[in-house]
Amino acid sequence: MSSKWCAYFSETEPKEYSFLNFYKYRSKQVDFTFSFQKESYKLQMDFDNLEKDGLEESKKTSSLLKKKFKGHRDTFCDVNAFWNKIELNGQLQDQLQTAEIEAVSSLISVSKKTFATTIRNVHSAIENVNDTLDEIDTFFQGPPNVVKDASRKRRSVKGTGSKSVKRNKSSKKIVVDAGNHPVPSMNIQRTSTIFNTDDAIVDVGQTTCDESELPVEAEKAEKSKTIFSWEHVVDKLKISDKSDHDVLG
Repeated sequence: MSSKWCAYFSETEPKEYSFLNFYKYRSKQVDFTFSFQKESYKLQMDFDNLEKDGLEESKKTSSLLKKKFKGHRDTFCDVNAFWNKIELNGQLQDQLQTAEIEAVSSLISVSKKTFATTIRNVHSAIENVNDTLDEIDTFFQGPPNVVKDASRKRRSVKGTGSKSVKRNKSSKKIVVDAGNHPVPSMNIQRTSTIFNTDDAIVDVGQTTCDESELPVEAEKAEKSKTIFSWEHVVDKLKISDKSDHDVLG
């Protein structure tokens, strides 16, 4: 392209210059503006430059087209149809771009809300996990008897459990009189163990004795006599004529 006019006029024979061909050429260029006003203004400037500095044939053709320039879109139907198509495509492109932008914006907005909700849920879950871990850590860092105390508290709801209680009753001395010789006396001591269950109280007694008195009392018991029957007494009875007492032999 010349610095003074569009490359179209340099590449095209002057007798073939036309409004429509100029616009078609421009539509294929990277600097095409898709605006009739801008492109038509450029065309008018090129005609002025060609009339001033162009070749003789280019000057003549440019001068003729310049006279028809005013209202040329309405005058030439093909030019009007071309620009209608260009403008329609431009509108569709604008609408498409707007729709794409709105869709992307909506998607971003929804994504932000979803992401924010997800982040809140994740933070809530993390806080719950941290609270649980803190409770577990506090439980295991407590004093050693925490578990035992908890077990005792659970058992206290059901009952006091089984307890062994020893009860010492007062010592009783039992003496059996066999004639004039008493049998060994023993200190009897009863120790009771009470088992407390949920249904009943069972008392299991255990009798103990003072073994220190057994040898002495046993010797006395050997000297005592036991009456088994009256027949045995008669056999042992001796009657003396000189005495009024019955004597056992």
